[in-house]
Amino acid sequence: MTNRQFNQSTEAPGSAPDLPWVHCALVARDMRLSGISYAEALRAFQRRYIIEVLAAEGFHLGRTSRQLGVHPNTLTRTTHDLRINVGEIRKNRPEVIRALLTA
Repeated sequence: MTNRQFNQSTEAPGSAPDLPWVHCALVARDMRLSGISYAEALRAFQRRYIIEVLAAEGFHLGRTSRQLGVHPNTLTRTTHDLRINVGEIRKNRPEVIRALLTA
């Protein structure tokens, strides 16, 4: 695959090349090549994305759920399923966030 073909295949439909879109495609390719299953990749992305939005919203579940477009109960259940302990993060933000993002 040439660079031109790769760029065309990673563009969002109807848009010019977009750095986040290309970055996402590269991460997906690297995960696939390393043997990570779809379920593991999805879980890793959900965990990372939710932690990023939680941090941006000051670890406030209500604001985070609005930003994500999900019901607060759904966010609570998802954080539990992904083993994201928001209370622990609030207490020890720098150390816990670093550990969560590298897990």
